[in-house]
Amino acid sequence: MAHLACHPDETVSWEAFKRVAAPAAALDGYVAGPTRANPTHATFDHHAEVDRLATRATCEQVAVSIRFGPLPVLADPSKLTVHVNHADEDVALSVWLLDNQHRVDDHSIWRLVHAEGILDTTGGCCVPAEDRAFIEQLAWIFAPCKERRTTATGMAATIATVGERLDRYAEGRAEREPAGVGYRLIERRGPIAAIEEYGVLSRVSLSADGIDVYVSLRELDDRQEVTIGKTSPRPDFDLSAAFEELNLREEAEPNDSWGGSSMIGGSPRASGTDLTLEVILDVLEHSRTEATGPFLVETGPLPDIY
Repeated sequence: MAHLACHPDETVSWEAFKRVAAPAAALDGYVAGPTRANPTHATFDHHAEVDRLATRATCEQVAVSIRFGPLPVLADPSKLTVHVNHADEDVALSVWLLDNQHRVDDHSIWRLVHAEGILDTTGGCCVPAEDRAFIEQLAWIFAPCKERRTTATGMAATIATVGERLDRYAEGRAEREPAGVGYRLIERRGPIAAIEEYGVLSRVSLSADGIDVYVSLRELDDRQEVTIGKTSPRPDFDLSAAFEELNLREEAEPNDSWGGSSMIGGSPRASGTDLTLEVILDVLEHSRTEATGPFLVETGPLPDIY
């Protein structure tokens, strides 16, 4: 099995990562920037410098890489060190895939990778077209990820627990857990809503309720964590511009700041945020691309498509 190196809420550059002991792989944002690989180092990601909907989730990238002949850096999992900076569903499944490359052709594994890929890419707002039994198995497998752990030991424990559940799923012995759907509305401003989430599929009903952008609040370890996401790529809110403005108001440090992709992101990983909900909502309201002011984005005419 690969050695797991947990770096809570840290991010390094590709150039810095290439200097760590080889062979090494980084998952889901530990290395800043898009997916890259050389014979000794690889990073798999789908957050920065990519079109999120046109880029496979990290677990999908890992599965496809293994399926078509693993990169040289991944060839011997027993010698590989896998570097992560959080322990969500995408990361936990990717780690398991690297340790169980012989299972990647299993239909049940492809099914799970596809389902998790859709959920992760859309920030949990799009549910795969699957039967209830499978969705409840998925909810059981990844339930440990909902207890966000912020220490290296805690992250490793979460990934190990999910790995054990993935073993049982691969053996046809997965349990089932109700896939909670719903949220508590805290405040709403038209298409923007501040919410508290309930359950694995808490975000799937947001779009149907007319919510284009959600602000998910969570208290953790005496700090406030905030996730901001669009329920689809269509709403005309510029989250990248919003994150820039939130960083200015937070006076955030470069290595611990607001950020994410064009569809989902959030508050500084290590410190959380001291900004009030009112400030966050104000910034989001002014991030609409048709608004005047500092968030105006001129896209120009769309190109012809042949």
